[in-house]
Amino acid sequence: NNLVRTAVAYINENIDRKILLSDIARACNVSASTLSHIFSREMHVPIHKFIVKKRLVNAHRKIVTGQNATSAALECGFQDYSGFYKQYIKAFGIPPSKK
Repeated sequence: NNLVRTAVAYINENIDRKILLSDIARACNVSASTLSHIFSREMHVPIHKFIVKKRLVNAHRKIVTGQNATSAALECGFQDYSGFYKQYIKAFGIPPSKK
């Protein structure tokens, strides 16, 4: 699906910044609700969860290679460490310091 490919490309290009659904929708030339519906249907995950998972994987790669967890989280687009920490444990089952 071209719409989903465009949305994923936009997400990949802006993953380290704040990403709003409205910005992605604008880049895809559709409404936010249309984008949300089609993305969820095609990817089997809501767009927000897709973005968070992508950020977590990127941060995990940085942490495993020796980067400080706080700086990795900020570089990967998380707004604060506590939110990142909770999401990291939820996704990987261990705190970032345990790698």
